[in-house]
Amino acid sequence: MASERFHLPSNDLMFKMLFAASDGAKERLKILICEILSLNPNDIEELVINNAELPPPDVKIRHLRFDILATIKLYGKAELLNVEMQRITKLDLYDRALYQWARIHQIGLLSGEAFTEVRKTISIWLLSENIDNSNRCHRIGMIKDLETNEIMSDKLEFHFIELAKYDFSNVLDTETGKLFLKVLASTSKEELDMIQNATANSAYIQDLIYRINAMNKDEKSRLILEQRQEELLYELREQQLLRDKAAAEKAKTIAEHAKTTAELLAKFVEEFYKTAISLPEHVKKETGKDCTPFDFFKVTVQDTVYCFNEVSKRLAGYISSLLELDVSIADIAQKVNANPDDIMAFHKKYA
Repeated sequence: MASERFHLPSNDLMFKMLFAASDGAKERLKILICEILSLNPNDIEELVINNAELPPPDVKIRHLRFDILATIKLYGKAELLNVEMQRITKLDLYDRALYQWARIHQIGLLSGEAFTEVRKTISIWLLSENIDNSNRCHRIGMIKDLETNEIMSDKLEFHFIELAKYDFSNVLDTETGKLFLKVLASTSKEELDMIQNATANSAYIQDLIYRINAMNKDEKSRLILEQRQEELLYELREQQLLRDKAAAEKAKTIAEHAKTTAELLAKFVEEFYKTAISLPEHVKKETGKDCTPFDFFKVTVQDTVYCFNEVSKRLAGYISSLLELDVSIADIAQKVNANPDDIMAFHKKYA
C-alpha cells in the first residue's frame, strides 16, 4: 500500500460507491442532503436512488454521466435530485450544471400532466477546487426577477459547495452531515486518519472511513478507482490547456484594451484641443469677440467653424467609449485640464 495511490472520496466513483451503491448508502445520502439543504431528516418522507449502478469508466469515451440521480419526497411532493462530486472545477461549471439540470428536468413532467405539476429539480455540486478566492463556501442559484428579487419559479435550484472553504475546526461528533463534508474535503489518507481518531463516538464517520480504506484495499474496487483516476488526470490536463488558452486570450484582450484606451484618449485630446482650445482664436478673428475654451460650446459660430452639435456629439461619443473602457471622468478631465464636473455635465447633455 505504501507505494500505491490512495484514493480519496473526492474521486466521483468512490463518492458514488459510498453514497449510492453500497450498504447504508441511502441513509448516508439522506444525512448529506439534509445538511446541504438545511432539512430535518423527518422532512424527507421518501428517498429513491435511481442510478445506483456503477458505470464502467473508460478514458477513451467522453460522455455525460450523472453521479447520483434520486427522487425525494418532501412535504408530500416528489422532487428530482442530482448530486455531483467534482474534483476539477471546470471553466464551464455553471453552463455544465445548467445543461445537466435541463436534461434531468425533462423527465419531471409526465405525459398528460399540466405544467403546474412539473417536478422541482435540485442540483447539488460538491467541489474540491474553489470557484474563486472569496469566502463564500455555499452558493445557491434560483430564477429571480432582477428588479424585485422575487422568485419566478422554484422548479430550479442549484447548490455549489466549495469544500475547501469550510471551517470544520469546531464540528462536533453529533454533527454527522458536517463531518461527511469534512471527509469529502479531505486531501490525504493522513487527514482521514486524523478525522477517524477524532470522531471515535460517531458510528457513521467510523463506518464511512472504514469503507474508504476497504475500497482502497479491495482489488476490484481499486481497479475501478484507478481507471477513473486516469480519466480524471486526463480531464485535469485538458482543463489546464483550456485555462492556459483562456489566460492567453485574457492577456491579449487586456493589451488590446490598453491600446484602444490610449488611442481613444489621444483622439479625444486631439479633438478637444482642435475644437475647444484652438478655435477660440478663430472665433475671435471671425466675430471680434473674446472666447474661452468652454465659451466655444455656448456660442454660435460661422459656417467655417465645426457645427456645434456635431462636435459636441463626437466628443461625447469619445467620452462614452472611454467610460466603457473603465476610464474615469476624472482621468478624462485631467487629460484636457478641465473640471470633472464640466466634463460630466457636458457628457450628460450630449451623449
